[in-house]
Amino acid sequence: MVFRNFTVRLRPEIITFVIISLSAFGLAAEHPATGLRQAGQTADEREARAQNFVKDKLQFWQKRLNLEQWEINVQLVRNTSLKPKTLGNIHWDASTMQATIDVQSSYDYKLPFQEMLDDMEFTVVHELVHLQLSSLPRSEASRSAEEHAVNEITQAFLNLAKR
Repeated sequence: MVFRNFTVRLRPEIITFVIISLSAFGLAAEHPATGLRQAGQTADEREARAQNFVKDKLQFWQKRLNLEQWEINVQLVRNTSLKPKTLGNIHWDASTMQATIDVQSSYDYKLPFQEMLDDMEFTVVHELVHLQLSSLPRSEASRSAEEHAVNEITQAFLNLAKR
């Protein structure tokens, strides 16, 4: 027998019990985009997933921005290794075509996991745009304008990638 307007109503305490039970046994559902268990995630697991995420994003964006001739590494660093009020930086050597991108570690983020990953991706792309522009003349006077332009270009790239 089929019921047309059949609705199941579960009591909130039963749902809570099931979720807690599953997470206690490591069986909580995984987030489809990140593969992380949504319950019981440790700080070390969060950091490891974030590290894999930024490596994947570096590979994706390095190719997309035509920087494949560069040897670029990305690493998560504690915020004490970064300048105040920054979330990352890049150091490069044009003669050897090597660069290193530092991205703030997940240990220092207060954002929810997905928002943190989005922010980390923004940082990776932002630093790659700086690398793409590295052959242009720079000065302290142009630094603020460059940062503004790099932020706008980065956001445009990310918006286009979501289409």
